[in-house]
Amino acid sequence: MGNQYKQLTLAERYQSEAWNSLSISAREIGKMLQRGNKSISIELLRCPIGSYGADQAHRHTFQKRTFAKNTLNAVKSAKI
Repeated sequence: MGNQYKQLTLAERYQSEAWNSLSISAREIGKMLQRGNKSISIELLRCPIGSYGADQAHRHTFQKRTFAKNTLNAVKSAKI
């Protein structure tokens, strides 16, 4: 079984935003945050290219997580 995915914190997103604006690669950002470079790459793609914003990405993640949770609850209640 692989590693369990742990979402980036808002603080890590702010750091990623700052380093991304300095044109630091996802691989280097991943090393600095001790995260996988693929996780950082995916995170940077949450917003339109060239306009990554920590707040916007955090809101997007929260909305996506809330929708998934509500959908899961609806499926569970429909099975009863």
